[in-house]
Amino acid sequence: MPDAEIIPLQPRRPGRKPGHRRTPARTAPHGLSFTQAVESWELALNSRGRAAGTIRSYRDTIRAFTHWLSNRDRCICAGDPIEPCPVRPGGPPTGDVPTVELVDVEDVRLFLAHERLRTSAGNAEKQFRNLRALFRWLVKQGHVDAPGPVDNDDKPHTSRREFPPFTEAEIGKLLKTCKHGSTFEDLRDHAIMRLLLDIGPRVGGIAGVRYIPDDPDTHDLKLGQYRIRIRLKGGDEYIAPVGKKAASAIDKYIRRGRAHHPDADEPWLWLGRWGQFKESGIQQMLKRRGRQAQVDDVHPHRFRRTAATDCLEAGMSETDVMLNFGWKRPEMVRRYTEATAKERARRNHQRQAPADRY
Repeated sequence: MPDAEIIPLQPRRPGRKPGHRRTPARTAPHGLSFTQAVESWELALNSRGRAAGTIRSYRDTIRAFTHWLSNRDRCICAGDPIEPCPVRPGGPPTGDVPTVELVDVEDVRLFLAHERLRTSAGNAEKQFRNLRALFRWLVKQGHVDAPGPVDNDDKPHTSRREFPPFTEAEIGKLLKTCKHGSTFEDLRDHAIMRLLLDIGPRVGGIAGVRYIPDDPDTHDLKLGQYRIRIRLKGGDEYIAPVGKKAASAIDKYIRRGRAHHPDADEPWLWLGRWGQFKESGIQQMLKRRGRQAQVDDVHPHRFRRTAATDCLEAGMSETDVMLNFGWKRPEMVRRYTEATAKERARRNHQRQAPADRY
């Protein structure tokens, strides 16, 4: 009988069970177009309650980026080409936009460099943030391999600018345009500006205030308690205090203006020519009042800065301002009041100089 073949025993590797197979590395599926990606992303953003303006900003960025991708072999600067224009050398543009998993770091880097030269560093920084948000989502969904093509080191540098609040003289001029008027627009505009100067709500929060006195659950205005309910950007709500003059101006608008409006049965506090007075209407009104008062740079965010600054000047703490304005982080208070922070710090030091105690 021939000798049997002896097969040496291969010892099992420690930590592995019999029959266990190593899971193959996950690779991103191919072929997802930007159109498909953005549609799915918007559904996800809407389900998380993201603001319409935020989603619109994301959409604008993706449109600009895909336009860049389809023209990335030539300059797409407005007017005369920018020198040096950071485009890849080559022939005529292909017009093709690659699928999302084929976008690389260089594509994003060149796009941001071009946007910085074509527009501004601030706009390029916004485009960077929006692209980063999209590709982070694509990585989580498995459509793009980690870490994705948006490198944090490529974030455009932007210099910090200080935006001053309104001066007392400018506030006086703005209020004077409608303070003593008796028309519907005067009553409404005066009440809105008083509210903006009081608690600095976002323009979307103002436009969304509901006026349904017969339904306490949905009625946002509690003038007797000097309170108003404001909705935030993501859909959250908070109760903001209202000062006496702002409350009086709102009450006057309701009694002498809103009550006689053809759309008085609408569920919105602020009314315009065709029903609800929306964000764009409020913004245009402020610009118009600014021109009347001959005050430059009149917009809702400047009212917000002015209100927050005045609160700190009056002795409120950062926590008080944060809660009254519906902010969730004290950094927001500092961001909106940084233009006057140094002068306020110097005045506080003069009042409480440590060496004066000795």
